[in-house]
Amino acid sequence: MKKQKIDPIRSTSLQIVKKTLNGQDLQAVLNQSLNQLENQQDKALLTELCYGYFRYKRQLEYLLKTLFLPKWNKLPLDIKIVLGLSCYELYYLSKIPAYATLSWSVNLIKNKYNAKLGGLVNAVLRKCTQIDLTDTIFKQDNPSLATFLSRKYSMPFWIVELLLKEQNKTDVENFLKSSLKRPPTSLLLLKPITIPKELKPGILQETPCGFSIKPKWEEKIFSFFKKNNIPYYPQSLASQQILLKLISQIKEPIWDACAGSGGKSFVLYRLGFKPFASDINLKRLLFLKQQLHVWNLKPKIFRADAKQPPFKKVTTILLDAPCSGLGVLAKRPDIKWKRSLKDIKQLSAIQQKLLSNTFQVLPKGGVLLYLTCTVTKKENEEQVNFLLEKYSSKVKLECIIKPNFQTEKEYFFGAKFIKIGN
Repeated sequence: MKKQKIDPIRSTSLQIVKKTLNGQDLQAVLNQSLNQLENQQDKALLTELCYGYFRYKRQLEYLLKTLFLPKWNKLPLDIKIVLGLSCYELYYLSKIPAYATLSWSVNLIKNKYNAKLGGLVNAVLRKCTQIDLTDTIFKQDNPSLATFLSRKYSMPFWIVELLLKEQNKTDVENFLKSSLKRPPTSLLLLKPITIPKELKPGILQETPCGFSIKPKWEEKIFSFFKKNNIPYYPQSLASQQILLKLISQIKEPIWDACAGSGGKSFVLYRLGFKPFASDINLKRLLFLKQQLHVWNLKPKIFRADAKQPPFKKVTTILLDAPCSGLGVLAKRPDIKWKRSLKDIKQLSAIQQKLLSNTFQVLPKGGVLLYLTCTVTKKENEEQVNFLLEKYSSKVKLECIIKPNFQTEKEYFFGAKFIKIGN
């Protein structure tokens, strides 16, 4: 049998999804392929397919498994992924004709396996074109609230169940809805700039050191940045805002104890501070050092485990703690398929050690800023309570900022502690 021509973008999306399911970071794997493409439409489609698959994975697999494929678990992984990608196209990419979606998916499976399995994929996808995704589909077996929300909003059951115990139903549903929406492109500016009048309508929201961009304005604004050699760093406004709310009246020296690839340190540099930045991960530190040199900044970077502070005393400590990342699922949807309840417990133990050990190297009057990009109470409020109870006579909680499920699309938590006794 003569092999059919395979759409290269869809074939690439299959490989990216497989690698991501195998543990690699979605954006990192995607970037490797994007760097090899020149056509902007191809780049946009590849990105949309990969992110869409992980955003809607649970919802679409439920539909396929329940309505059409009782032997779903016996199917090869490649066929499951192709069906998921194809269903995402059919339901959420209305500009792509259904016949085009069926064509590439059937041809891919025929080439990789055989005509029989290609026929199965064709039949299943044709049935999908006749079904609307309504609540009735997800309620057909009278499921619990957690199960229904898990199916409808494509979220692992354990996350929904946990949040329903901690938050009210409205807040949980707002969180779930926002996790399915692509957040606006946001930037941190490494120096003050004047945005041309003709580009200002493309600015969605601003902070003192960055802004987010309205849809369809990215190309114009990035072209302006490139033409004028303007340094910037991709960073959500919510990430900038949480730190900006906490840093009033802080003093140097400042230690960014879990700096990662440098997002919070960049904000501090932008505001005129010169923080020390450390992390246990050497690869992230190398990226941070490279970026700061590109921007002609003189970094103070070193490798260290914040659970074993390298300082005897330091006035301000920024602890952007490792966490489950459930507050940024809109931007990183692959995270939800890699986390488990066990991870929350393990991360909580790490966070306690970080809080306890870094607090000990603060002088009297020193400030500890605790931040996460998650929404679980075990990683947020319970960590605050832990530090207040352990050092009850030595610590004061200056402020606490909780995720706002009514207005925000990405969720960060922050707390500011002041050491009042040695």
